[in-house]
Amino acid sequence: MIYGLAKLNGVHPVLGAATLWLSVRSAYDWKVVSGMRDFSLQRDLYAMGRTAPGAVVTDAPAGSSAHEFGLAVDVQPPADKGLSVIQDS
Repeated sequence: MIYGLAKLNGVHPVLGAATLWLSVRSAYDWKVVSGMRDFSLQRDLYAMGRTAPGAVVTDAPAGSSAHEFGLAVDVQPPADKGLSVIQDS
């Protein structure tokens, strides 16, 4: 099962289909936490931990994220199953 399917709106159709395909074959439930982003959202996310309060959440400045082109999806594993998020740095 996958939650947050609305966040797949705007992503490339092949990526959306692949995300769904993988989720139904997984033994776990997953949540889509981010899909398509516009320039202003990417700009705001990039500012976090730099010029805005909060932790750094992305290394991609606005205009350079695959999310802005519908070519990236972030999913979150179920923490209650002992899985954790791995952040690439």
